[in-house]
Amino acid sequence: MSNGVYRAVSGSLAQLRQLDVLSNNLAHVDTPGYKGDRVRFREALDAAGEKTGYVDTPEAATSLTAGPMARTDNPLDLALNGDGFFVVDTPAGERLTRAGRFLVGGDGTLRTVSGHAVQGTAGPIQIPIVPEGDGSIDIRSDGQIFMNDRPLAKLKQVKATTDQIQKVDDQLFAVPDGVASLPVSNAEVMKGHLEQSNVNPVLIMTQLVSVQRSFETLQEAVRTYREMDQMSQRRLR
Repeated sequence: MSNGVYRAVSGSLAQLRQLDVLSNNLAHVDTPGYKGDRVRFREALDAAGEKTGYVDTPEAATSLTAGPMARTDNPLDLALNGDGFFVVDTPAGERLTRAGRFLVGGDGTLRTVSGHAVQGTAGPIQIPIVPEGDGSIDIRSDGQIFMNDRPLAKLKQVKATTDQIQKVDDQLFAVPDGVASLPVSNAEVMKGHLEQSNVNPVLIMTQLVSVQRSFETLQEAVRTYREMDQMSQRRLR
């Protein structure tokens, strides 16, 4: 069989991977703090390091560009204007997130909507349980948290790059062992705001159409190569 069909197949598989990534991005266009993925293509090399003409298995890399800010006026909805991540505690250890929709749990711990404890510089942030109307929470732009003008805690914020972190779900990132997360000094905490997904739905739809057409073209090439191969076999009989 011609090498061309194998190259077309490898291209088709790469386009399928691209379709999966784009479809997942589109599904999370309304997920606060979601960071879209993009596929990185590269040509496969043989054992000697020479180019083969085949597409290697594409890898997905996460774009950490900021999403648009949406005003909610909920005092526990927080967004970071600038670099950095909030830190939350999960059963698997500390994780980073840009999704700042927080609430006060029944035990007074500041938590994400998924139940993960939000970390302060001195550990999990505790909000005193007070009768309704007796406590006024103020979260300032530097991350300091006050109740009735009494300091309670300061939000832990760290920065990391795409090469330093790994996406573990739609809103959480992990820092590999041995990689230090550095404190953030230039991020502004925006109270009453949420950072939206950084996915542009119009761009994603355009890319989906383009990738679908490329996949169909490659599939047609595969069919053509197979027909040519079948004709060659019949002539040899």
